[in-house]
Amino acid sequence: MLTERITSPQNPLIKRFRAVRDGRERHILFVEGARAVEEAFKANLGIESVIFSDEFITTEHGAAIKAMIESCHCRGASVPSKLLEAVCDTVTPQGIALIARQPYYSVDDVLGNGELVVAADQLQDPGNIGTIVRTAAAVSSAGLITFRGTVDPFGAKALRASMGAAFRLPIATDAVISDVCEKAKLARFTIVATAASGNILYNDYDWKSPSVLLIGNEGEGLSDESLKRADVVVRLPLSGSVESLNVASAAAVILYEAVRQNNFKNIK
Repeated sequence: MLTERITSPQNPLIKRFRAVRDGRERHILFVEGARAVEEAFKANLGIESVIFSDEFITTEHGAAIKAMIESCHCRGASVPSKLLEAVCDTVTPQGIALIARQPYYSVDDVLGNGELVVAADQLQDPGNIGTIVRTAAAVSSAGLITFRGTVDPFGAKALRASMGAAFRLPIATDAVISDVCEKAKLARFTIVATAASGNILYNDYDWKSPSVLLIGNEGEGLSDESLKRADVVVRLPLSGSVESLNVASAAAVILYEAVRQNNFKNIK
């Protein structure tokens, strides 16, 4: 690891970190915080550069991460805490951040990885998409596919919500609905939509068969095209006083029912 000391906000590396943080460099991730950085190293991401504060690197947790940094062929720099705060996206940064190449998976990669796939249709809240990524990873889902118009699951806020799960779960982004559904049906997947109008309760559907679970926008639900292409539409039972569940909560309920029916296969 090449280590240096940076104190100027005009340094090219600091400018690059800001550009990645602001989404101005495609397919490059901005990761901050001790837990997330540690997960990035464990997932063997293509890490390019790491910056850390003097205070953080002297802590017990910092020393453990420093050992990971030293074994990595990447650029490292110590910076004053104030400079790190100016780079980071959170109000109270934890003293370390990195930039890394975004993992790439195609729609075919995800569909070929297992029999339970999640597809997100125009979700807008990064917290929701990050939570869905975390849940999908927890149930050993084959992966996540996001349709065009869906928030980036690799954005800084989404990555924090996923708690590092986005580094391990196969994720294909910016996919076209028609392309995904056609490929899924050729691979003998059932397209399962979620909607309040569904005529099948989520736990009455047979999740033992290969399925693509379609999850819709927070306010509007699934697009007309997604509903049109679905083979089955399931719903969650709700009390009359409640109109809907949070989309991430609904996804978690359905995903755990799917793995329950499969006897929690691949889950410890």
